[in-house]
Amino acid sequence: MAKWSKRLDCKRIRIGLGVERLDYTKGILQRLGAIRLLLETNHELIGLFTFVQIATLSRLALDDYKQLKDDIIQLSNDINLQFGNKNWQPILLELRSYNQVELIALEWLASFCMVSSLHDGMNLVAKEFCASRIDNQGVLILSKFAGSALELNGAILVNPFSIEMLADAMVQALRMKPKEMETRMKKMRSHLQAHNVFRWGADMASHLIKLDAVKYP
Repeated sequence: MAKWSKRLDCKRIRIGLGVERLDYTKGILQRLGAIRLLLETNHELIGLFTFVQIATLSRLALDDYKQLKDDIIQLSNDINLQFGNKNWQPILLELRSYNQVELIALEWLASFCMVSSLHDGMNLVAKEFCASRIDNQGVLILSKFAGSALELNGAILVNPFSIEMLADAMVQALRMKPKEMETRMKKMRSHLQAHNVFRWGADMASHLIKLDAVKYP
């Protein structure tokens, strides 16, 4: 049994999920600030909502990354102290990597997955969350600055610099009806099925052939 499962009453508590490496571009501090705002403005969630933040440690030889790690731990502790009790904490911070089986289990349990990158080339976590949800449930909250936002038009798009918008998106996700979840998730999963790695490889080869034809007519 995964360690986190011993600390969560998954039948009672709604779960939000964030998965990334520890990096300042991922917007983790802004996300945690949004969770604090969420609980300050939605007291009914206290004791009934936990956000699982997985942050794989990286580049700790650099002082800025060490400081980021310390800041994330401090803010998580402050929020847990402000709202938590001996039986429940709003933030479960995991500073380690998870294997695929553990991640799929968490993705299945999560009411929503939040990808709030301040800047990102593509972000595969967003696609992996959708791919795992064969039940067509769950909500993806996605930064409009992530490359995958151009493809996953069933997500709730957010400005990751706005903690108010992030908090509002979490409320929307937690209140969303199963039918709307299904409509959104089917749309994203259908896109992923049609635009898989084989389609990408074929498209890349086609573009290269066209460029070669232009260069050497």
